[in-house]
Amino acid sequence: QQYERGCIVVSDIPTLAKLVRKNERKLRISYQPCRKDRQKEFLEFCLIAFCFCEAGLTHRNADKTPVKTCVVVEELASVTTCGKAPTEWGDLVRMGLKRNMWLYAVTQRPVEIDKTTVGNCSQIHCCGVQTPDDAERMRKYMGLTYDNIFNLVREDKQFIHKNCINGSISVGGIRPPVL
Repeated sequence: QQYERGCIVVSDIPTLAKLVRKNERKLRISYQPCRKDRQKEFLEFCLIAFCFCEAGLTHRNADKTPVKTCVVVEELASVTTCGKAPTEWGDLVRMGLKRNMWLYAVTQRPVEIDKTTVGNCSQIHCCGVQTPDDAERMRKYMGLTYDNIFNLVREDKQFIHKNCINGSISVGGIRPPVL
């Protein structure tokens, strides 16, 4: 629901494929699967998203810059495991950027998501986590101390953000954490 504003809401793969096939670059779709077969639907979604990005390689904005495609995947832990990414998801993660895609992979349980996703991140944004295992995983990903991660105050909307390209760390929130 948080991604519905200004979007066409779609809940099945055939409708999603039909909309994407039109290749309208200003299109905003919120795909909310019916969850009959979550894993199968997710992989089909990934394939469609990849094809949409691939088809958009030749599209340009008025200033001749490539059109970007933004793909947001919420609750990633529901459709991946802590091992290697499923093939279609892995293709999006590894090859999306060169197809002008911005990928946002969101999870509440970092310990449950695939290693392919984290290994290809250019940015990691960490808010408060609830379990020691998740704090330990994020500590490893971000190169910080366990306490830096586990002590983030959710009520203060505290976060730590790492730019994985240059290694810079920034913090924020109502009362930002002190590292």
